[in-house]
Amino acid sequence: MKLIICTFLVFFYLSGTQAQKGYVTKAIMELGLPCAQEVGLSSESLKSIQSGDILSIQEGFGCFADCIAKKLGMIADDNSFHLGKYRERIGKIVLPEVAAQLEETCKGSVGTENCKISGSVLHCSLTKIVDIFYE
Repeated sequence: MKLIICTFLVFFYLSGTQAQKGYVTKAIMELGLPCAQEVGLSSESLKSIQSGDILSIQEGFGCFADCIAKKLGMIADDNSFHLGKYRERIGKIVLPEVAAQLEETCKGSVGTENCKISGSVLHCSLTKIVDIFYE
């Protein structure tokens, strides 16, 4: 589950930058490290993020994912999920017809609890992408 969410968050971030130039490490440092500090991850998790190993995070992953989604503008201060921002980001990494399918399928998956808002919709999106590409 962590791998799925991390992969998708990196895709979302890179869709707003120059993915073709390889800014994954920059994305992790710009969003991951500040979010890890904000949500109070352990020093071990901070070291993992600094080394680029997000999958080694042992605690607080939901809050970490939501923090990144907030910094990307997908979650508002009132914890509402911005479907328009989701649509904008996903539209940059998949074809428009695939983006429309993802939005239709996953818009009801948005969590309502703090630290669980983005995880379900991101998981749904990645699952649907796999389904679409392997149909």
